[in-house]
Amino acid sequence: ISGGTITLNGAPYVSGTKIDVPGNYTITVLGAAGYRKDIHFIVKPYEVNVVHGETYNHSVIPVVSNGSLTLNDVPYTSGTIINTSGEYTLVIIGENGYYESITFTLVTGANVEDGKHYNDAITLKFVGTATLNGVSVQPDAVIENVGNYELVLVDGENTYTYNFVIEPDYSIFDGRITSCIID
Repeated sequence: ISGGTITLNGAPYVSGTKIDVPGNYTITVLGAAGYRKDIHFIVKPYEVNVVHGETYNHSVIPVVSNGSLTLNDVPYTSGTIINTSGEYTLVIIGENGYYESITFTLVTGANVEDGKHYNDAITLKFVGTATLNGVSVQPDAVIENVGNYELVLVDGENTYTYNFVIEPDYSIFDGRITSCIID
């Protein structure tokens, strides 16, 4: 802008400067003969990765674009993994009184059922640390090979064991075969 003055929340502002800190903002444009225009807007954080009121059965990694953060009233560093079951409140504090609170829950357990037989690949979802057949496994690992599996999940002080099977879909034998023995 030529011949005028721009302020952002009362401080000098250069047009085009990126505003990426969450907050409540007012840009004021002052010009000749008493011209004044106030534009009020809010910059929200991007890439939060958690949704208010949601329940997750896997680890989450909230990533927040600037601002001051707390998780359950303790300072939180953006991008830190949360992998223990519980109720959480992520608070984002920005400029000019901006405040956003996101409450979410991580639940104990995994997305497999003990004793169940599956006919398709499984993408593991869980909170905590785990082994699959004695080997360390990460959330989102895809299990697609036919076989017997034991998932041992440690979540805080609790340990859970899930035995499950991945096997072919035998429903392909849809009545055209009159006799079949499957061992």
